[in-house]
Amino acid sequence: MSKINFYYAYGLFIASTIIFPELSSSNSSDYDISIKFGRKGIFPIKPNKKGSNITKYNINDIGFIFNGKTVFRVRYGKEILINPDVELHEVLLRSLILGQGMGILLHQKGYLVIHGSAVNINGFGAAFIGNCGQGKSTTAVALNTCGYPIITDDVLLVDVENKNNIMLIPSFPRVKLWADVIEKIRNNLDFFTQIDKGYPKYSTITNGGFDTNPIPLKTIYVIENGEKNGINQLNLQEALIDLIKQSFLIRTFDKVDKSKNFNQCTELVRKIPMKNLTIFRSLDKLKDLTKIIEEDFLISDIY
Repeated sequence: MSKINFYYAYGLFIASTIIFPELSSSNSSDYDISIKFGRKGIFPIKPNKKGSNITKYNINDIGFIFNGKTVFRVRYGKEILINPDVELHEVLLRSLILGQGMGILLHQKGYLVIHGSAVNINGFGAAFIGNCGQGKSTTAVALNTCGYPIITDDVLLVDVENKNNIMLIPSFPRVKLWADVIEKIRNNLDFFTQIDKGYPKYSTITNGGFDTNPIPLKTIYVIENGEKNGINQLNLQEALIDLIKQSFLIRTFDKVDKSKNFNQCTELVRKIPMKNLTIFRSLDKLKDLTKIIEEDFLISDIY
């Protein structure tokens, strides 16, 4: 029998038969979810939308596809079953499980899950969302070098049910960056692990402390490319559209999912200001960018 390892992330206790160096160990043998290898032959790919990396067995049983094979199944918000017939570099496999896998599982649990990153600025969350490659992780790490702890990278977990504040649930202290960004921000690739051979993205543990307690969300910044760095307020309609677009699994939602997601996003934009963060795509302008964000975040009224 495989040894069971116990971890804590996303506000959940995790039991896993594979080792996750990225996660904080837990002393508790009680767990909310399990990660383990499944039986052979239970990972078929069902018909899906062209180009989709998701195969649905039912509404709460979803397979994730990579390189033409189902890598794992995420079932009922309780378990992730890994396909034993799929051979992937262990760093890549862990990255897919902790990213796409946990994103699917958290959605199944009823949370609002957004593609985004976030940092802790003086006890409040600053979140960054936007299309792939817009600079969410880069912005978060640039702020991290200024002393602000990372809350999450890639999978942004939001608790909109809290009566007093909208809360961000921390994930784990790990970020993924392109090589050129690392060389600019951290000067070298030491302490970084390449996610997969031939794939120019690396992961590392973040600088500074990491608190596993939920943090009040204060501002969401929607990143777009532009001719200069700047910040502008979004109106409620613009904010709602942007938030829904960045919802995890948005392309696979059924009617029930769409309705719940709409209500969650509406609740969030009513309480949390959302702003357009225009970024000039130059690594030499990162210091200017962090200064603009700090000034905007720290002078705005705390809700």
